[in-house]
Amino acid sequence: MYVIVYLISIHHFHQLIMLNYFSRNETKNKSQRRQIYQTLLQPQTRKRNHSDLFKSLVFFILFYAILFGILICLLGLFLYKIIDANKPYLTGSYSSLENSPGLSVVPVTSTQMNLIAYKDGKQDSFLAYHDALIAFLLHYEYNSYTGNSLRDCLQENNSQALTAETLVQTSCVFNLDWSYKCNINNMFGFDNASPCFLIKLNRIYGWLPPILSEEKGVKICCRGANPNDDILLGTMCLYDAYVHTEEGCERQCAFIPHQYFPYLNQESYRSPLIFLQLINPKRNVLMQIRCETVNLPETVSVQFALLID
Repeated sequence: MYVIVYLISIHHFHQLIMLNYFSRNETKNKSQRRQIYQTLLQPQTRKRNHSDLFKSLVFFILFYAILFGILICLLGLFLYKIIDANKPYLTGSYSSLENSPGLSVVPVTSTQMNLIAYKDGKQDSFLAYHDALIAFLLHYEYNSYTGNSLRDCLQENNSQALTAETLVQTSCVFNLDWSYKCNINNMFGFDNASPCFLIKLNRIYGWLPPILSEEKGVKICCRGANPNDDILLGTMCLYDAYVHTEEGCERQCAFIPHQYFPYLNQESYRSPLIFLQLINPKRNVLMQIRCETVNLPETVSVQFALLID
């Protein structure tokens, strides 16, 4: 009880001291406020000389120079320390892709619709698709100059035994001979009405396909988008790293080997491909082709249309 009374007394005494202080300095404070007001808000009441202007100029130059320096330091810290140029800041389920890579088809020359249309026997009508395939596969040809950064994963199959440093510095080679008839010498089949297309999984940093260990890889199956399309497509052939002969025409599914994962932004990395060829499809009819994964928890697919006149 006595302690509470004592604390209240000290509080009132402190208030009296502060009141006395402000009352004595009230006149002085008013004078200072008036002077500041006249100097800042009414500069015409005070004549400025060249010295004042020079000091103001130097002040603002130094002020903005310091602000600019702080901004540059923060940007440098953010770009070179917080963000890694070789690795995304958010990966896995935290990224916007959420561990769900999409499927893509090559060639596609329009972003509006996945339509591939040309006239049989008219080279000018399919030259754009032919050039798009050459441009895409040109990066795979460059692999022959990458030295020791490539390894034959299908022969050794030792990806799980490699160190993290080796995985980052090397990648699995993808041999263009696996394309079988889908090559530049055959004009990718466009000149004889048996066009070829490339199917690939989009890259996601660090993604590993959640498949069983005994499976060959990500299984992708292609067919007509509608029941009637299956009749129009003709003979469908799928060539991959495992099967790249005539046997590819006896199936509707192919594999992307699991040894090509994970993608870790390797300089020599080339996405594994599946080559889809349609032999003698129906002319003058629009047909839809759909390819999708069948052994992933979430099915991803790509669909495109073909019209041969």
